[in-house]
Amino acid sequence: MFDLETITAIVTGTIGTVGFAILFNSEIRRLPFAALGGFISCVLYFFFISLTKSEFAANFIAAFVATTYFEICAKRLKAPVVVFLIPGLIPLVPGRALYYTMSGAIAKNFDEFSKNGLTTLLVAGGIAGGIIFSSLIFYVKKNYIEFRKTK
Repeated sequence: MFDLETITAIVTGTIGTVGFAILFNSEIRRLPFAALGGFISCVLYFFFISLTKSEFAANFIAAFVATTYFEICAKRLKAPVVVFLIPGLIPLVPGRALYYTMSGAIAKNFDEFSKNGLTTLLVAGGIAGGIIFSSLIFYVKKNYIEFRKTK
């Protein structure tokens, strides 16, 4: 299903997730959960990009599922969601497209700038949308439960 390049990207994305979790001073007991979240986001991204060929959809779904997983981890481990969210979504960040966008802008190659800029915006929008949608569901659920307790 996945070729060697994709498997390498998944492994390095997962290792990168752990590296960023360490960089953000995450507790050692939380590292496996952050690593699993990074792994999930990578695998889902590559699965859905091969299925849909849409950068936005693949990143949206990967970010949505990963954020949902991180919300559950945060609740279970009594930690802020951000402790898991930032390192776990690092593999989805469009570093290559962003680099080529800036490279095109500096070189005044506006075809490269616009093509890669659009990809960068689609990826960023997909990630942000997935985070917002998942967080919104948890926020509404939490407020609904609190509302039901007061009645």
